[in-house]
Amino acid sequence: MDTIEDFFEDLERKRKQAEYNRDADELEAYLAAIKNAMGTFDDGVYHFHNLHQQYADEWTGQTKLAYESIRDDIRVTYHHIYEMKDELFQELRNEIGRLRELAAGLA
Repeated sequence: MDTIEDFFEDLERKRKQAEYNRDADELEAYLAAIKNAMGTFDDGVYHFHNLHQQYADEWTGQTKLAYESIRDDIRVTYHHIYEMKDELFQELRNEIGRLRELAAGLA
C-alpha cells in the first residue's frame, strides 16, 4: 500500500514541479516580450532626440513654446516608463527565481 501512496505522492510532486517550471517559463517569455517592446520604445526615443536636435533650434515664437511643452511632457512620460520597466523587470526576475526554487525543492 505504501508503494501506491508513494507513487501518487511522487506523481503529485512532479506535477507541481512541472507547474512551477511552466509558470517560470511563461514569465521568462513575458519578460523577453517586454524587453523587445522596450527596444522598440528606445528606438523611438532615440529618433525623437535626433529629430529634436535637427529641427528644434529653427522654431520660434508660439510654435517653439508649444513644442517645448509637448517635449517636456514626453520626457516626463518616458522617464516614468523607464522607472516602471526597471521595477517590473525586478519583480519578474524575483518571481521567476522563486518559482525555480520551488520547482528545485520538489526534485
